[in-house]
Amino acid sequence: MEIHQVFLFWDIVLGELASHAQPDIIRDNTLWVKVSDSVWMQQLQFEKQTIIEQINSELSRLSKKSREGTNSIPQINDIKFKLDPSFSLAKQNQTTQAQELESKTIDESRLKSFESTVKSINDENIEKSLKSLWIAIEQRKIKTDHN
Repeated sequence: MEIHQVFLFWDIVLGELASHAQPDIIRDNTLWVKVSDSVWMQQLQFEKQTIIEQINSELSRLSKKSREGTNSIPQINDIKFKLDPSFSLAKQNQTTQAQELESKTIDESRLKSFESTVKSINDENIEKSLKSLWIAIEQRKIKTDHN
């Protein structure tokens, strides 16, 4: 079971690449990874040995010695990549939803009201900072209302 810790630290090991590839299953010490498209599959193929080494290093760091004193540490021996178009579509849908939420505009009359309120402050930097904060809060409200 220790070998399945890969699923927990995958994003850390892969960094930005993790948004294009996710572990799917482990069989006979072979990690099967879903990849969003063939371009990323090729990139991961080039980095395969490095990824295996990083995974095994992390596994050995996390592995606990058994009570009998054996030093058996689980290891990934190979990685197989498989295209999964649904993985790519799910990521695109998440991005589209985030963009839709961001595109929702703040009520202009409320913004003008806020701007007139902070005009009395005689420091342009503070005014800009307060306006940025207010906009961020309003956008968060829009996101919360959407969910």
